[in-house]
Amino acid sequence: MASPIEFPEQNAVLAKPENMTDEECTPLPIMRTEKGECISVWKLAPEELVNINLTHCVVVGVLSGPPPIWIQAAVPALNQQDESTLVYHARAEMKAAGLWEEDADYGGDVANAVMQLIQVLSYQGHSGGSHALTMDLFSKLAHFKPLGPLTNNPDEWMSLEYADDPTWQSRRQSDAFSKDGGKTYYTLDGPEGRDFINTSAEAKVAA
Repeated sequence: MASPIEFPEQNAVLAKPENMTDEECTPLPIMRTEKGECISVWKLAPEELVNINLTHCVVVGVLSGPPPIWIQAAVPALNQQDESTLVYHARAEMKAAGLWEEDADYGGDVANAVMQLIQVLSYQGHSGGSHALTMDLFSKLAHFKPLGPLTNNPDEWMSLEYADDPTWQSRRQSDAFSKDGGKTYYTLDGPEGRDFINTSAEAKVAA
C-alpha cells in the first residue's frame, strides 16, 4: 500500500481521528492552496509501480465520503526529480532502434514492457554493486533458471506418464530429465548434452 510522505511544499498536517490507532491511520502532510485544495504526496512501493504500469489504474479508498477528489500521476505544484540517466538511455536507444514504430515487434508493446522494468529498476536506486547482483538474479529467474543445484527431492521432479519408459522432468529446470526419479539427470540444452549424466545433490532435511 502507498504511504503518505512529507514534501517541501507542505504547509499543514491533517491529524488522524482520535478514535483510530497509529496502525489504522497516520497524520497526513498536505499543501493547502488558495483555492481550498488539499494536496498530499504518496510514495508507491516498486511492486505497486509494476501494477500501475500493467493496469494503468490506481485504487482510491475513502473511509467516509467521498469528498471531491482527483487523482493524477504527479502533482504539478511539486518539484519533480530529473529523469534518471538509465531511463533516459533506455528510452532514447529504443526510440532510435524503432521499437515503438507501428511495424515493431508486437506494435511497440515489447518496448513498453522493457520500459516498465527499467523504470522500476531506476526507482530502486541501486549502487553499482547491488545493480549487478539484481540484474544477475533477475536474469536467472526470468529465464526459469534454478538458483542452486538440482536435488534428489521427489517434490522437484514431475513424472511424465505418457513416456514409454519411466521419465521425470525437473520442476526447477525444464530441460533437465531423469530416469531414476531425480537421483541423476541429463540436460537437453547444456554444453555436455544428454549423454552426460549429472548426480543430483542431496535434498536438505528440514530441522
